[in-house]
Amino acid sequence: MKTLILGIAATALGAVGAVASAADPPRADLLHQLEGRADVRQEMIGGAPTGLFQCAIRVLDRDGRTLYAWMRCGDFRTGPHAEELSGSSLAAVVRLDRQGDVARVRFPRQQSLRADIERMFPPDLQQRVLRGDIRTIPGEATLLHRAEDTAPRPPGAR
Repeated sequence: MKTLILGIAATALGAVGAVASAADPPRADLLHQLEGRADVRQEMIGGAPTGLFQCAIRVLDRDGRTLYAWMRCGDFRTGPHAEELSGSSLAAVVRLDRQGDVARVRFPRQQSLRADIERMFPPDLQQRVLRGDIRTIPGEATLLHRAEDTAPRPPGAR
């Protein structure tokens, strides 16, 4: 199973200290914006989810309105038999607009992963991103529990 992960800070984005600013949306709002984007869903699960699409993130660094992040996202079956149906974990560069809302999300291409990471990320983050062993917030168990606590979708519902 392919696992989808978004990675920003372990605490609310606004509580990250030097990584955050007054213009940043709270982490929950940032995740909600990312989860609602068709480009994120396409990159992380290959299209529209069949269940509950949710993400986690860790912001590794920032430069102005640019967030360098690790994300994990997945498509989850909901209800008592919840499980992750598909997902992935990827590096991402998130650009915020002047109001702190997500304006653009870029992902390195798999066919040129190393070159894209070297082009997109600051030198001090490149090796960490290439290794990919980055924990996100919320964690996998929390995402699964949320799916369990969400009412199942009726058959055929989109």
